[in-house]
Amino acid sequence: MIEKWEVVNETVNRKRNGGFDEEHDADKQEHYDEDEVFDVMTLRKLVKIERQRAHDANLELEKERMASTTAAEEAMAMILRLQNEKSVLEMESQQHRRLTHEKQLHDQEVIQSLRWIVLKHESERSILEDRLRLCQQRLKIYIDDDDDDGVDGCERINGSLSCPDGLDEGLISSLDLGLSPCW
Repeated sequence: MIEKWEVVNETVNRKRNGGFDEEHDADKQEHYDEDEVFDVMTLRKLVKIERQRAHDANLELEKERMASTTAAEEAMAMILRLQNEKSVLEMESQQHRRLTHEKQLHDQEVIQSLRWIVLKHESERSILEDRLRLCQQRLKIYIDDDDDDGVDGCERINGSLSCPDGLDEGLISSLDLGLSPCW
């Protein structure tokens, strides 16, 4: 492009001078050779500068590629770590749910067992209370038949039977009597 500009300048100068002067042409040729050497050196410097810029740009581009590669690797490592943590938490959650369910089943079994024991004891108590009433009725009948106030060391106080040896204060279980509950 510089050469074209010089050719254009030369043509314009010739037209101004009114012709082709040989002296002037020789001077111009010498000046043109010097300009050409100067232009070649300038162009070499420009090429060298542009090559250095291209090299610097390639280095910068390589740094950016390395940085993006590192960032991508770190992101993948973080994703993998988070997925691993998620799977561990899910496994712990499932184990906790399973243990909670098993504990709930065990607790229900214990509650059911305790209810059965309570029902058994209530039934046994009911049977014993019924037997106690029956014995009290028989004893009343026996006392009424004898018309004795001092039957076997017991005396009647306000219509109820009181025994000084403490027999009326304790309950006797069916096991003590050798009786088994009938269910």
